[in-house]
Amino acid sequence: MAINISKQLAEAGGSGMARHKNTMLPGIIGTFSDAKPHLRKAGEEALDMWHSKIGFLPLLDNEILSTAMKETNPNLRATLLTWLSKVLPNEKKLPGDFKDCIAPLFSCIEDRNGAVRDAAKASVQHFMAHLGYEAMSKATAKLDPTSKKSIQDILEKAREVCVPIAAPGKKGGAKGGASKSAGAAQAAKSAAMAAQAAAAAAEVSKEPAAPKKAAGKKEESSKPAKAEGRKTSKAVGSSSRSKKNAVVEDDGPPIIHKVGKNQRMKEEKALKVLKWNFSAPRDEIVEQLKEQIQPCVSPSMHTKLFHKDFKFHLEAIDILTKSIETYTDAMLESLDLLLKWVTLRFFDTNTSVLLKALDFISHLFSMLGDRDYQLSPFEAQAFMPYLVGKIGDPKDNVRKSVRGIVKQSTKTVSCQ
Repeated sequence: MAINISKQLAEAGGSGMARHKNTMLPGIIGTFSDAKPHLRKAGEEALDMWHSKIGFLPLLDNEILSTAMKETNPNLRATLLTWLSKVLPNEKKLPGDFKDCIAPLFSCIEDRNGAVRDAAKASVQHFMAHLGYEAMSKATAKLDPTSKKSIQDILEKAREVCVPIAAPGKKGGAKGGASKSAGAAQAAKSAAMAAQAAAAAAEVSKEPAAPKKAAGKKEESSKPAKAEGRKTSKAVGSSSRSKKNAVVEDDGPPIIHKVGKNQRMKEEKALKVLKWNFSAPRDEIVEQLKEQIQPCVSPSMHTKLFHKDFKFHLEAIDILTKSIETYTDAMLESLDLLLKWVTLRFFDTNTSVLLKALDFISHLFSMLGDRDYQLSPFEAQAFMPYLVGKIGDPKDNVRKSVRGIVKQSTKTVSCQ
């Protein structure tokens, strides 16, 4: 289901989905490691859709492709290399960043798994078409003598059949006709080799997986730590209860209509404040949000939103949900801040808070859909990548809620 949703997101979002490459592409490629062929096939179809919408170059950003090729899972390596053999012949000449994939390719050529080796050898000529023989031959200098000789032989064979891809703007001149006929012959040969590699990749899943080591000792050693953790939780709980009386009583509307969204957008665009982009929320990010949201909520609501006790977060979410209809205009003016606060809850370990936050978002998106409200790029970028990241959550009820919200988002989020 998650694979199909990622495919639908690319289909609906088009080229605008390129901004989410770091969140989505590694996960899609990760499905190639699955032992079930039909799931690997679904992952390949999803990657095809993303590739058709955003192109090949985003795979080179942040070393997404080279990092994936370094994975040791034979299913992933064989499937990814077969996919590359399929798409590389149709790409324009790739930039120098593609050289980062040479070392992982050499590693795949020497992989212990036969299907990986076959897929890697079949793809060498396609890598060479973009990188050139000299660059790949030069990279063998870092190999040990035995590996260097065997890989150099493979490069020499690939050199004989490789049809270099000209850089953009260069003309073929009088050799154009010959190049076209050679290219057609090469394309036919490439298709045959890719088919052979795909057949070999299908055999990978039949090989027995390496036996897992017993984890008995590890589990035993973790028991004292868990017991100590329970004691600590009780201590924190009692401390939180003692502070509960200090919370300021409700002193007016929980959501205040405070104009300022456009100014926040300008400041973030001009890098006057920290950009809302992280793999895990940092203290300075949380403090910035705490300061930005303060004029937009009552003091008691502010205390609940940023309290260390999760029970106050549950209270805050209840109030936010009830405020959707009561303080709609005020909520829309602070929508970017509220969405950012919910993304922080995605990193909490408390499932009750997470599910309640997702329920709030579901009600919020329903209201936005009824009003034909479209999230601005500023609002969507602060929330949607983190929502999509929860599609793979291990808890079934969380995944179900996230999938429902993703479907709702088709009415409120424009990916163009």
